[in-house]
Amino acid sequence: MQTAEELVVLKFGGSSVATPEKLRDVARLIRAHRTRRSRVVVVVSAMGDTTDDLLELAGRVSPHARAPAYRREMDMLLTAGERISMSLLSMALHDLDVESLSFTGSQSGIVTDTVHGEARIAEIRPTRVKEALDRGQVAIVAGFQGVSRLKEITTLGRGGSDTTAVALAADLGAVECLIYTDVDGFYSADPRKVPAARRWTCVGWDTALLAAHYGAQVLHPRCVELAWKHGLALRVLSTFSDSELEKQDPSAIGRSGTLITGVIGMQTGFEGSQVLSVALQRGLARIDASDSEDALIRCHAAGLKVHGWSTENGRLRILVESPKLAEAIALFPGARWETGLARIACVGVGLLQSPESQAIFLAGLRKAGLKLWASSATPVALEAVVTDSSALDAAVQGLHDAFIG
Repeated sequence: MQTAEELVVLKFGGSSVATPEKLRDVARLIRAHRTRRSRVVVVVSAMGDTTDDLLELAGRVSPHARAPAYRREMDMLLTAGERISMSLLSMALHDLDVESLSFTGSQSGIVTDTVHGEARIAEIRPTRVKEALDRGQVAIVAGFQGVSRLKEITTLGRGGSDTTAVALAADLGAVECLIYTDVDGFYSADPRKVPAARRWTCVGWDTALLAAHYGAQVLHPRCVELAWKHGLALRVLSTFSDSELEKQDPSAIGRSGTLITGVIGMQTGFEGSQVLSVALQRGLARIDASDSEDALIRCHAAGLKVHGWSTENGRLRILVESPKLAEAIALFPGARWETGLARIACVGVGLLQSPESQAIFLAGLRKAGLKLWASSATPVALEAVVTDSSALDAAVQGLHDAFIG
């Protein structure tokens, strides 16, 4: 019987497989992993902007393509992107004399609930994946998709390929899941916006989850939640760096980037606060509706992703992505709403007990001239909902300078 150490799950995002040349680079990288491990599972996203292109195509065919009544057909359409990636990657591996077999989400046994567009994984029955591994083949799985218990094709929502990879890694007994992307790890802020952002070599599930929840783009919150729940180590690393390294030293691949595992100690003294990440999420809208016990359940049933909520005086305030605003308005007739919002957060430890940190946070928002809609503090995060504007980049830079340096 193979041991867990011999199983590795690799996930490649859309930028990693965007062109035929990049697909061939990824195939060589997989071959290098295959020489070190007897069992390799690969999860792929759609190539480059394929998903966006399919969404645009649907809109050109029908002005109602994003309406709730069309959600089933949209799932059927969007899952084609990952099927293209998986089959082409398998061809590239065959050219390298690496035996492989590609599987859709349903063929891989990813069983979900019945919610189209934002389905949750209910269970995994990876029979065919295990059979391929037993035959010595690389199993290539289309991310982002599954099949409901009603035998309908479903999608897992934004970041769904990350969720697919972690779910399979947990179920198959891998000790690590490698998330290959276009950045080389987890940073204290978006390095494209904050040049001095630090890349951490190791962070805890808790920090990664909070940063992802508040808008850090490296990982989706659901995949971090899954990893934490199942005690699975994640590693975020660059496809392009490892592809170059594979040409020089194949034995060194898969060991760089940021390891996400456990709860990592921080250098805060006996007591005190420390910020590890400044995260930003743009393109949000807020719905202000009458509160009801089943409101949030109805949101999920309608495939509406809720990014935050609060209640006050019998009113329910829900944060959603701006493109989903029309669906939210339809779900809550008569609701009021605001658009053009964003959320900025500092993630760390000891923040609720540090009035100095809270003062620095609020001062940074005011200095950038941001209109503040709401703010809150917990022991692990300082959060504010603000008006989305060009000043946000300066606010992130200023807060990073103040807290992290």
